[in-house]
Amino acid sequence: MTFEGFTKKYDVKNLVYYEAHDTMTGAIRRESQIKKWKRLWKIRLIEEMNPTWSDLFDDENGAGEFGVGGQAVVGGEIASK
Repeated sequence: MTFEGFTKKYDVKNLVYYEAHDTMTGAIRRESQIKKWKRLWKIRLIEEMNPTWSDLFDDENGAGEFGVGGQAVVGGEIASK
């Protein structure tokens, strides 16, 4: 299932970074923190986890490596699956 929104607006094609959180509150807090970061800091964060910027989304299962129902941070935005 696909929802229009952030990914359509910004023409996002690949999932290159995500973080798993135990609670929605924790995920929102982290999203707010990352949004305030400089772009270079965000790039470094991505490259620590995914140095080749590989697509982490699994088209076959409809879920990223974080699993169905997980949350991904995409460009400082949390994208729920």
